[in-house]
Amino acid sequence: MNRHGQRYIDLRAFKDHANSLNVKFLNDRELEFYEENCLLLPALRFHQPAAYLLAVTQRNNLWPVTNPDDLDPPDVLRRLQQRHAGGLHPFDAERERNSLLVTPGCEAFEPWDADETISLTTPDGHTVRRSTVERYYAPWQVHVVAWLRQREYYYVYSRFLRHIDPPHHLWDWYRLPEDTEEMRSLRGMANGFEALERYLYADQVALAEAFDGVSGGTLTKPATEELHSTMAAWARRSLEVSNLDEPAFFRFLSELTLLIGDYRRDERIALADDAEEYLRDAQRLGQYAFEYDWDGLLAAAEEHVGPGLSVQLRRFDPVEAAADAARRNLKAILGKDPVAAFANDYGGIDTVPDEIVKFCLDHDLWEVLFGLQRYSYTDADLRRDRYPGIFHRGLRQLALAGEQLARGILDAQADLGQEVSVSHHGEPYRKLVMILGKAEAPWLIRFKSLIGSGRTSDKQGDLDQRAAALTEAALAVGASHDDVIANTLAAAVATRNLVSHRHRFLSVRAARTLGGPSADAIVLIWLLARERGLVS
Repeated sequence: MNRHGQRYIDLRAFKDHANSLNVKFLNDRELEFYEENCLLLPALRFHQPAAYLLAVTQRNNLWPVTNPDDLDPPDVLRRLQQRHAGGLHPFDAERERNSLLVTPGCEAFEPWDADETISLTTPDGHTVRRSTVERYYAPWQVHVVAWLRQREYYYVYSRFLRHIDPPHHLWDWYRLPEDTEEMRSLRGMANGFEALERYLYADQVALAEAFDGVSGGTLTKPATEELHSTMAAWARRSLEVSNLDEPAFFRFLSELTLLIGDYRRDERIALADDAEEYLRDAQRLGQYAFEYDWDGLLAAAEEHVGPGLSVQLRRFDPVEAAADAARRNLKAILGKDPVAAFANDYGGIDTVPDEIVKFCLDHDLWEVLFGLQRYSYTDADLRRDRYPGIFHRGLRQLALAGEQLARGILDAQADLGQEVSVSHHGEPYRKLVMILGKAEAPWLIRFKSLIGSGRTSDKQGDLDQRAAALTEAALAVGASHDDVIANTLAAAVATRNLVSHRHRFLSVRAARTLGGPSADAIVLIWLLARERGLVS
C-alpha cells in the first residue's frame, strides 16, 4: 500500500508498510535499538491524556465508562484532531507548542518499556494495560531501516555483541558509527523526503477542498486556476520549511536516482518501486514550486546537477523512456546480421533510429516504441518473470509492433491524401508487407511463395518451429539479400500469428530466437517504406 502523503503513520502501520516493501519482520525491539543508538528516531512521540484514553478505551469496547466527562477531549488534544489552514498536518502545526507532542532526540533516550500506562479492569475481571505513548514515523523512514539492515547493526548486536565486553576485538570490528547523522538522514535526503511528505499531504487537502460540493466532478476554469495557484504556493512553502532551495532540491533528486539504482542493482524491487514513486512525486513538486514544464524541469536538472540527472529523469516518463530504449535497440538491430548485411543498399542508415522514433512520436504510435523497448531485457528481468512464456517475455508487444508500424505508415499516407495501391484497412500483417513492397521485387515474390505455402499459418501445429526455421534461413551463410528479407519478414508474420494465441507459452530460448526477426522486420518495414517514398 502506498502511504505517501499520510505524513505520519503509527508504529503498527509503519511495520506493515515495511513488510509491504519486503523489509520483513520489523519489530519493536529492533526499532528501539535504532532509537537508543540514534540510528533512526521516530518522527515524534504522542503522549495521550491518561483519563481521556481510559474513557475512550472503555467506550470503544462497550464497557461501562468510569467517568463520562473524560470523553470530552482537552483543548490540547482537540487541536490535534482538527484540520489546520494552509494544508498543514495537525502535528506539524502544533509540534512546537503542544505539550502532548515530543520530538525525540539523540540527547536523552527513553526506554520503551518505561512508557506511562493505564490499567483497565474488564467486566469479567481481567486487567488490561495500555501505553499512553504512541510513536509515529514518516513513511520514507522505511528506507532508513532497509539501509541499516544492510549493515546488520541490530542483528550483530542482538546475536552476540551484547554478550561480550567492550575491550573484545569484535567491538572494534562491529562498533556502531560515532556520527549517525548520515544514516539517520539517509545520506542527507531527509529534508527532501520531508518536503515531499508535506507537499503530498497538502495536495490531498487541496484536492478535497477544491472538489467539496462540486457536482459532476469537474472544476470550472477559475476554480482550476485557483487550485493550481494554491498547490504552487504550498509546494514552495514545503521546500522553504524543509530548508531546500532549488539547487538543493535537484541534488536531492540526484541522490534519489542513485538510491533507486542501488535498489535495482540489488533486485530490491519493492523498495525501488517505492523510491521511484517518490521521484515522480518530486517531479510534480518541482514543477509546481519552480513553475517548470517538463522540458524546463529537465533543463534545470542538467543546469544544477548535470546531464546525468536529466537522462535519469527522462526514464521515468513512460514515453520518453520507451523512445530512448527504442532508439538504443534500433541501433543494435542495425549493427548486426541479418539487417546489417544489406541495410546500406537502402541508403544511409545512421539516421534510421531517430527517423523511426520521431515518426512514432509524431503519429502517437506508442505501441511500437513500447514493443521495441521490450526487445532487450536483463537477466534480472528474467529472474523476475515467473512464467517462461511469450506473454511475459515481451515478445507479444514486439511482434505486434511491426504490424502497427506498417499500418501507421499507411495511415499517415491516407491522412496526407495519398493513394496506396491496395486498401490496407482491416488487412492482416502479411498483406501490409505486400502493400509496402515494390511490385515484382524479387524478395516480394519469394515472400508471397512462403506465405502461399502455409509457412506462416496458425491453422497448423508447430508454428513456433516453422517460425524458427524461417529465422535460421534468414541467417544462413550465403543467402541472398532477397532471401534474407523474405525469410525475415515471413518469420515476423509467423511470430505475430503465434503470439495472437495468448494461451501459448514458449521457452526462453524460443522467445529469444523469434524476437530477432520481429525486431528486424520493424527496420525492414521502415527501409521498404522509405524506398517507396512513403516516409522520409
